[in-house]
Amino acid sequence: MSSMIGALVRDARSIALSGHVRPDGDCVGACLGLWNYLRKTMPQVRVDVYLGTYASSFSFLNGEDRILHAPSGEVYDLFISLDAAAKDRLDAFLPMFERAGRRVVIDHHETNPGFGEENLIEGGASSTCELLFTLLDEKLIDRDCARCLYLGIVHDTGVFKYPSTTLRTMTVAGRLLEKMEKNDAQFIIDETFHARSFAQNKAIGVALGSSYLELDGKLIIAAVTKAEREALGLSAQDLDGVIDELRITRGTEAAAFFYALEDDVYKVSLRSQHISVSGLAASHGGGGHEHAAGFDMRGPWQESAKIITKEIGELIGAWTES
Repeated sequence: MSSMIGALVRDARSIALSGHVRPDGDCVGACLGLWNYLRKTMPQVRVDVYLGTYASSFSFLNGEDRILHAPSGEVYDLFISLDAAAKDRLDAFLPMFERAGRRVVIDHHETNPGFGEENLIEGGASSTCELLFTLLDEKLIDRDCARCLYLGIVHDTGVFKYPSTTLRTMTVAGRLLEKMEKNDAQFIIDETFHARSFAQNKAIGVALGSSYLELDGKLIIAAVTKAEREALGLSAQDLDGVIDELRITRGTEAAAFFYALEDDVYKVSLRSQHISVSGLAASHGGGGHEHAAGFDMRGPWQESAKIITKEIGELIGAWTES
């Protein structure tokens, strides 16, 4: 197997793959994409995927039913972390990572400090799935692997419209298209990115109803409480797409969406047009990309919103003066 991955998995007889807490499309796509690739190219090696709860729309991916959702006491020869910006983002699976024989990190977050023994980090890549494609032997990528990688690229580029989308991104996507069937791309985009349940549409209405503008209209803020989320029968993962509805508000530079994970813990999703919000997220224990980042905050969301408003205001001020 003439590829970077082939060199990384040398001599391993057991491999664990995992990613960040509350896995998104890029995280699930990268983990299952690599799982499918290794299962095909190294059938003699045991490969397991460990992930937390994620969107049910990803269930069509080959191997999704094989994902393990609770940590085990097993010691793997090799543990590969995919799409996790920091080791604590591995959450319950961090102890497994730390006791593995070898530890490898594959990621595209600019804030990643490189917490593995071997680190393949490319902050300029649109997604971990795009980076992963460059590490594989393209001739050995089959439809199952291609669908996983394509899903990850679609989700982390906002269907190829975020600033991180480059010529290489589109080239990789095109090569993956050649390995998929005719309607695969449309299905992946429609069913996992655009499609929403009736309850999810109502959640957008709840969020928009709570929204307000700050910083002379340059920042839009919205929130969904735990009671509101549970009344709609939704999980926290079901609210991932709300931030993108806020992001496109005309005249705004940034958007902040607060949604409850627990009674007093809120996930904060940030999006921006020009300013970089990755550093802000990292300062609160989170991470992400230049124009899309997130983190958790404890306490009433209204108080947290005041803190974020001040910090985003400082970023906008510095960008305006530059």
